[in-house]
Amino acid sequence: MSILPSNVDAFNSSSGGAFGSTSIESDLSTQINGVRQTFVTPLAYHTSTLVIYYNGVRQRTGVEITVVDARTFTTNFIPASGTVLVAVYQPL
Repeated sequence: MSILPSNVDAFNSSSGGAFGSTSIESDLSTQINGVRQTFVTPLAYHTSTLVIYYNGVRQRTGVEITVVDARTFTTNFIPASGTVLVAVYQPL
């Protein structure tokens, strides 16, 4: 595991950020309806690379987030309407 200096933009693919040069950031907020707990990314991903942010806070895979398959994950909470859900992953 590599450690990044605190001033590195982990999502900046041009500088070889934490997610590498092929990472995708998908805003899934339009899927939030105040009831849904299952979300689908626009592209299939390597399941070990999925990172979810809810209102800017990273959620833990295996705790708050469960990977269902290469495009689908569930949350153990119900995101409220009007909030933000972002998935970062490496596509297949």
